Amino acid sequence: MDTLESMWDLPHLIQLRKARHALRAGRIDEAFAIATDARFGDHRKRQVLLEDLVAPLLDRAKHHLDAGRAEDALADVERARVAGGNRPALVDIREAALGRLRQARHMKDKERQLMASIEGHLGEGRLGAGAERLASAPEDRAEELRRRIERCRREAAEARDDARARLARGEIAPALERARAAYTSESDDRETRELLHEAAREAEGAISKALLEGSISVAVSIFERLGGLEEIAAAAERWREPVELCDKAARAIADRDWPRARVALKRILSIVPRASWASAAEKKLREVEDALAEIEAGPLGRRLSALGAGAPPAAVTRKAPAIPVLSARPVPAQLVEKSKRPRRFQLWVDGIGSYLVLTGDRVTVGRHGSSAKPDISLLAELESVHAEVLRVEQDYFLVPRGRATVGGRPVTRHLLADGDDVILGDRSRLTFRLPTSLSPTAIVELGQGLRLEGDVRKVILLDGHLIFGAGKGCHIATPRAEGRVILSAGADGFRCRAPVPLIIDGRTCGMDEPVPPGAHVEAGPLTFTLTEAEREGS
Repeated sequence: MDTLESMWDLPHLIQLRKARHALRAGRIDEAFAIATDARFGDHRKRQVLLEDLVAPLLDRAKHHLDAGRAEDALADVERARVAGGNRPALVDIREAALGRLRQARHMKDKERQLMASIEGHLGEGRLGAGAERLASAPEDRAEELRRRIERCRREAAEARDDARARLARGEIAPALERARAAYTSESDDRETRELLHEAAREAEGAISKALLEGSISVAVSIFERLGGLEEIAAAAERWREPVELCDKAARAIADRDWPRARVALKRILSIVPRASWASAAEKKLREVEDALAEIEAGPLGRRLSALGAGAPPAAVTRKAPAIPVLSARPVPAQLVEKSKRPRRFQLWVDGIGSYLVLTGDRVTVGRHGSSAKPDISLLAELESVHAEVLRVEQDYFLVPRGRATVGGRPVTRHLLADGDDVILGDRSRLTFRLPTSLSPTAIVELGQGLRLEGDVRKVILLDGHLIFGAGKGCHIATPRAEGRVILSAGADGFRCRAPVPLIIDGRTCGMDEPVPPGAHVEAGPLTFTLTEAEREGS
């Protein structure tokens, strides 16, 4: 039996002897690979060999550690653990190697942060700040970055020289472009910043001159080169409004929207008072409006009233674009859905009062009982349609057909402001309110003796949002409201948002819910109902 076992173990013994020779020759990895071969099982000679491998593996681990090769040291420590288990010396070397690795990772993190900082400074043109940090950068990277800094400085110098030459020739837009290029390359250079500001000043003067002369495309071209840099943001902001107003005026004229075009032109004149082209254009538009007002005051206007002044006259505009009906303009596609829903609603707010809510951009005011069926129908001595209130973007205009005064002065066209007192005819007083800049929705308060059906004393000209709340800046003051409640009108109807869960017709809902007409809504202590309202006489 002993002879058979010896014959069976002979190949293994040969391998173990080979491992022993490798260990004596210093080939530790070869010896370790043989000794850890699972085919040897628990052979006694294998266990002795493994024990003999621990010391050379730990010695080599120390050597790796001293040479700064912490990862190699950890690998040998792990081999020693497999060979002989955890030992105090093994644990000490492992902790030292792990500490070195942590330190190396920390250094690499610092190096990455340093390089990111340098790259960030160079990317934003702060060449001086980037150069200061090169002393701490790795030498191979530092040399590459030094060459990059020198290249950026050369490019900045070339751009500065070109910008100065172009400024001298009066080529303002290209000069500003080259000054911007110099600033992009070297933003922390005092000479570059001074040149950029000089070019910006010249650009502002050129924009002013172009707007004064009516060279709008030149003004736009120069203005576009002012934007996008914080260093000259103030210069760009000073000329943003007049440049954008030119586009607004042009678009309004293209839409045959004379009131909006005149407002834009007047704002241009408030900034560039001597722009004769804007003054002439505003005067011509006023003549157009006056001519249209005369037409509406004549037989055609009375016929329009008889046909229903509230109806949109878009068809007339399409047939005679050269002389459009006053306030008519193409209906934008996004408002088509809005036009399909009812334009009139009655709003009852418990404990506060009732309101007439109108959602159209064109509201007529006139005599109760007239065939024109005005939107705001007053029991007063007025024309059948005595005036219109037009909403143009976020502005409101009063367009009288009969006698009207604002602040005691007769008007034929007036841009309404918050607090304006309007008297139609002899004594029908209305007060116009714009309670908050957060929403263009306006309020028309009826004067003493004026009421609408349902004891309504206030009319809401709703555009987007209606705000209920206890503080200032709300359309409807509700002293007991918990925060602000917002009723919004969209293409698909109304929605209500509140800081508390809503209760709609007795059902507890979320804090942002659709509100169907006729529903009773509770938002904390605020309760209201919104119903469709028929036009007087319908």
